[in-house]
Amino acid sequence: MSLTRKTMLAGFWWPTLKQDSARLVQTCEGCQHHSNFSCSPPTLMKPIWASCPFDQWGMDIWVEAEPLAKITEQEVLKFLWKNIVCRFGVPRRIISDNGRQFQVFPVEIGQTSSQVESYPEDNDQSRAMELDLIEEKRNRAFIRMEAYRSRVMKSYNKKVRIRDFQVEDLVMKKVNRAGEVGKLEARWEGPYKFTRRVNSGSFYLEDTQGRPLKRPWNVFNLKKYYA
Repeated sequence: MSLTRKTMLAGFWWPTLKQDSARLVQTCEGCQHHSNFSCSPPTLMKPIWASCPFDQWGMDIWVEAEPLAKITEQEVLKFLWKNIVCRFGVPRRIISDNGRQFQVFPVEIGQTSSQVESYPEDNDQSRAMELDLIEEKRNRAFIRMEAYRSRVMKSYNKKVRIRDFQVEDLVMKKVNRAGEVGKLEARWEGPYKFTRRVNSGSFYLEDTQGRPLKRPWNVFNLKKYYA
């Protein structure tokens, strides 16, 4: 709109002025390399199913969970032991993004929890009663979990702006640089050609010389390139 206004103030006008201005800005090479990152999620949420509450945990680095001066393997293990194992028992599965801090877990995690060790083995009557009620408790927990999952999906999907690509499409990817990107540095690099889809959110790319990139890229780090 700014370019259209400047053109009109300079004394020029034609019937497709607004459309041509938008097209010029869209295909501007410099604009595409320095455009801001979009914070809107590019795909709909796909929840991970768990057989029962606290059976499966996902781990990532979030300052809201516990602030740490330095994120190391030992700090992650301490957090895992204190906030998950000691409170909910040993999980069947832990999912991470394969970050360096999540690649080593101690053997002690496989030990029996204190609740199991202190359970009286001779209390058969109490144990039988608990087993009778466990199905009801499991069903109630499952209903609450599904209701929560539905609310989260509904809230998340309201913010989604679908971003999808087809084979042979040209895309740009975020600059993979250590530290923050400076104000005058390009935020995007490319173009690259989309060659193969791994799943609904990951793609294999190749550069303009036909050389494939080593790993797939998530759609959150890609945007369409306009030639």
